[in-house]
Amino acid sequence: MAHILVVDDHEDTREIFRLVFESRGHRVSEAGDGQEGLDVTFQDPPDLVILDLRLPVLNGWGYMERLRQDPRGGTFRCSWPQPTGGTRSGSGRWSRPVTTCW
Repeated sequence: MAHILVVDDHEDTREIFRLVFESRGHRVSEAGDGQEGLDVTFQDPPDLVILDLRLPVLNGWGYMERLRQDPRGGTFRCSWPQPTGGTRSGSGRWSRPVTTCW
């Protein structure tokens, strides 16, 4: 199954994701801030990252920027909900539900 990394500063949120994904057979890693998330990403690359944007130490935008700049970062896609139900890409344009950021 997939290795999923949950990066969120709220322990309760990480626990909910962990319980849901592990109950479906996935392996879950957790990080409480963006820097810790990067450390986990480079030590044990995940197949999927659930990333909060408002994080201490290094926020979600900083996480994505550092990942993009590092040759180990590879290619990734991101999507986030908007109040209207649409999504917005990392380039600032309205786009499909899953949009390539970099």
